[in-house]
Amino acid sequence: MLARQQVQHNRAIAYTHGIAALLTYFAIKYLIGAFFVIKPRLAPLVFAVLMSLYMVSGMTFVITWVNTGLSAGFLLRWAKAFTVAWPIAFLLVMVGAPRIRHFVEGLVDKPPQP
Repeated sequence: MLARQQVQHNRAIAYTHGIAALLTYFAIKYLIGAFFVIKPRLAPLVFAVLMSLYMVSGMTFVITWVNTGLSAGFLLRWAKAFTVAWPIAFLLVMVGAPRIRHFVEGLVDKPPQP
C-alpha cells in the first residue's frame, strides 16, 4: 500500500511541476514578451533571470511541499525558501550557463567540412 501512495505522490509532484512550467512559459511568451523587447547584449542577463526564476520556483515549491506538506503556512515557507535560493540560482546560471553551453558544443557531432 505504501508503494502505491508513493507513486501517486510522485505523479502529483510531476503534474504540479508541469503546470508550473506551462504557466511560466505562457507568462513569459505572451504577457512579458508582448510588452518588452530587449537589446541583444542583455540577452544573457535576461536568460539568467528567467531560467533561475523558473527553476527556483518549481524546485522550492516541490521540495517545500514534500518536506512540510500543503499545511497552514505553506506559502510563507515556500516564499522563504524561494528568497534564499533565487540569488544563488541566479549567480550559478550567470556563471555556469556559458561554460556549460561551450562544453555541450564540444560534445556535438559536427559533420565534416567539404
